Amino acid sequence: MKNILISFLFFLLSNQDLFSQNHNNNWFFGTNAQITFNTNPPQPIPISGSFPTYMNSQSASISDKNGQILFHTNGSYILDRNNQIMPNGNGLYAGNVGGIQQNVVIVPKPNHSNLFYIFIIASESFLTYINQPWISNNETGGLHYSIVDMNLNLGLGDVVPTMKNVAMKNHNGVLLDYPLDMNYATLNPVYLSSESRITTTKHSDGDKIWVSLIADFLHNNNHNRYFYNYLLSEKGINQFEDGVSPVPNVNQLLNPVSYFNGFGSYTGQLKISPDGQYMCDANFKILLYNYNNQIGTINYNSIVYESSSTGGTYGLDFSPNSQFIYFSDNPNRIWQYSGRMFPIIKKRRSIVSA
Repeated sequence: MKNILISFLFFLLSNQDLFSQNHNNNWFFGTNAQITFNTNPPQPIPISGSFPTYMNSQSASISDKNGQILFHTNGSYILDRNNQIMPNGNGLYAGNVGGIQQNVVIVPKPNHSNLFYIFIIASESFLTYINQPWISNNETGGLHYSIVDMNLNLGLGDVVPTMKNVAMKNHNGVLLDYPLDMNYATLNPVYLSSESRITTTKHSDGDKIWVSLIADFLHNNNHNRYFYNYLLSEKGINQFEDGVSPVPNVNQLLNPVSYFNGFGSYTGQLKISPDGQYMCDANFKILLYNYNNQIGTINYNSIVYESSSTGGTYGLDFSPNSQFIYFSDNPNRIWQYSGRMFPIIKKRRSIVSA
């Protein structure tokens, strides 16, 4: 079983070619857990450094062109290649660690080898956590980005002081930046719930990068779900210089009928196929969209799968050739869905069961 799962992870890693062949060769997750794909088969490696690495379900890492780790983050702090917090790498706005299952991504700035964006959605897990000791009402929620310059801190990298926790805007031009006070969260019309998630893909020109979100706004106990796309180029986000708070380049209201509308029941992953033609979203259902990587829009395609289990679907990815979708479903199953012309040819089978 262990060998099957490691082989499966290695297979999916070959899909993660958004930036370069080796940028995603090192994964950090859980507590002091790391695996490298610089070897075949992949190997777990010891965590060095004295600071405890807590990644839970939200984490991101980036390696250089040779597969050597540059830095990694859980959205709250950034650790350099020596597993030490960068001098200005603390205090990022991530909300409750573990609140959102896919809330942070690292994106190299096109044609700037030393600069990396970190995009973070900050929220909390459940409204029922009000006044619990691990919830701080002094945190900041919303959507923000920070920029890491690898030329700083003697080549170990650091957050640019003037480019830290820069708030982004919603489709109405309102800053997604607010106190994360759970007592008033549902009264805030721009409150991003833990049912939001973020991913990236290349533009059709092969140079610019789309930063894609499902932005789930929770207001008066009602969910309004939008698809947002921000376009990152060598000039900045949506052609604005760094430090500006951009509105989404694309915004589309999603059909709520297509979703399981229960708080805390929509915490799965969001992925875009390597060819940039499809987007898949996991919750209790596996939802498939047609994705236009030239203009950044989506169109609803079909429901690939609907879970009947308590935990629902969660993990999700495409094969390197974009012909297969792999997703997890309780109890402990990984499913394969095939059909190049989605959804005309359908085939679904369980490939791993523990």
